[in-house]
Amino acid sequence: MQQNFLIKYSKLIIAISLLGIIICFIIIANILLAQEFNKKTYLTLQFIPNTAILTIDNQNKELSTGTYEFQPGTYTGTLNAKGFTPKTINFTVEPRKTNSITEYLSSTNEGLGYLEKSLPNIMMLRYVKNDQAIDDFLTNYDLKTSIYDELPLDSTDTLNTNTKVTISDGRKHPKCRSTLCLITTEQSPSLEISKQLMTSLGYRIENYNIIQGA
Repeated sequence: MQQNFLIKYSKLIIAISLLGIIICFIIIANILLAQEFNKKTYLTLQFIPNTAILTIDNQNKELSTGTYEFQPGTYTGTLNAKGFTPKTINFTVEPRKTNSITEYLSSTNEGLGYLEKSLPNIMMLRYVKNDQAIDDFLTNYDLKTSIYDELPLDSTDTLNTNTKVTISDGRKHPKCRSTLCLITTEQSPSLEISKQLMTSLGYRIENYNIIQGA
């Protein structure tokens, strides 16, 4: 009797089971969609220098490096820091996600040269997009630092004076104020040979600073 009932209503039982599965999928999908649409919007700011303040136009907002809950939209603001050239920036905050912005200012006295003194700043700059000045700076920076793999260098004077020159990495020298500092001897022939060595490696004189004497 029970077997006849199952056979007779098997199609109905299957249809009800499928309907139940579909309803479960719909409920799960709605939960996931609700979670997605309830996600908050955040804006993460990284400024170089870290003392820089972003003032949003037409709003009473001053933002420093950090993460903020933010309203989606397109914004314009001015980035300022003492001793640096102000910059106007435009950015878009997309909804229901964490938006990240990395921006920098140029030193009034040193331009982008001040960045060479801070490896963390260099790493942050690699997140700056669509900025030719930064692309050029990073290319030049990488060129300068690549010579560290070649140090120390030895050569003999081409004028057959048998003057031997050793160039050593001077990054930790107190007189070093740039990315690439090299220590060489004080004698004029040695200094000229040092310059010839650097030129032969593809480095222009403006790419490095020579410190004479240990």
